[in-house]
Order: sequence, then structure tokens, then C-alpha cells
Amino acid sequence: MTPITSLATSRLLVEAFAARELELPLSLNPAEPGDVMDAKGRHVFVIDLNRERSDIEATEIAGLIVLAVNRCAGFPFPVLQSSESQ
Repeated sequence: MTPITSLATSRLLVEAFAARELELPLSLNPAEPGDVMDAKGRHVFVIDLNRERSDIEATEIAGLIVLAVNRCAGFPFPVLQSSESQ
């Protein structure tokens, strides 16, 4: 598998999602564990549809996929606030 190393490849990924009417970046649905949405809030996929994993584990897996897709598409890492700064 060739790593994504160019801006052109990132654009191709964004265009591939757009051709399927999905807008990046992806995000986790805060109301549904393991559920992933596009930038317009449309459902994209859910991890562990049969609920064989815990909600936390399903959300962690979904988060890893969201991070990978968004980074490959050229989006920056999300800025997370620590619990101390909230």
C-alpha cells in the first residue's frame, strides 16, 4: 500500500467522498456510540452494528478511522481541550 504523501492524493480522496455525496471531515456522532457522520451531519457508518463491543470500544475504533480518513484527506489533527482547561 502506498502512503499518501502528496496534496494531489489528498484531493483525490476528498473528491472520491464528494462523488458519493459525503463531505469531509468526518466526525463522531456524540449521541450514538461508534456512529460516524460527514461534515453536514449525515450518517456515514457505524462500528459494531450488532453491539458486540462496549460503547467505549466502538467509539474508540470509530475515532481511529475518522482520524485516519481526515488526516489522509489533509485535515489537521483536532485540537482537544484537557479537562483542566474546560
